[in-house]
Amino acid sequence: MSIEITTLFHDQWQEYKAIRLEAVKNDPQAFGKSLEEESAYPDERWKDRLREVERGESYLFFARCENIMAMIIGAYFPKNKEGTAHVTAVFVKPEFRKQGIATKLLGHLLEVLKKDIRVSNVELAVSTDQKEAFQLYKKFGFEIIGTVRNKMGDGKEHEEYEMILNL
Repeated sequence: MSIEITTLFHDQWQEYKAIRLEAVKNDPQAFGKSLEEESAYPDERWKDRLREVERGESYLFFARCENIMAMIIGAYFPKNKEGTAHVTAVFVKPEFRKQGIATKLLGHLLEVLKKDIRVSNVELAVSTDQKEAFQLYKKFGFEIIGTVRNKMGDGKEHEEYEMILNL
């Protein structure tokens, strides 16, 4: 299977919106907003998110498999944590899981972040229920630095591991 790693531009916002809403629908416990909340965002918000990427203010990468959008991953720079990138929006469509796509796209994101002079460490949060995602992050060297409880997109509180990778 051929995997193409790509970015999207603001005029491709509908593709971004489609995979993001699919992610929140399929795995609401992994996202901070509900499907109803994200579905209500105006079109301009989706375009603005991609414009942030175009300006280098954050990252969003997508994986296409046989011309089908299969995965999304992103990173942003928290304002109160200099030197830190926070991985976000990680989702692989169910039919593309366990095929190495997440490994490839996370590896790509981390290589990009290693070259970004703003970044000295990478953080993320993953639900303790998401065992496969947790194992993927451990494989790349992420370490648990704590646990938190957050209300997620399914309306329930979930325990999450806070993880860090020093670059």
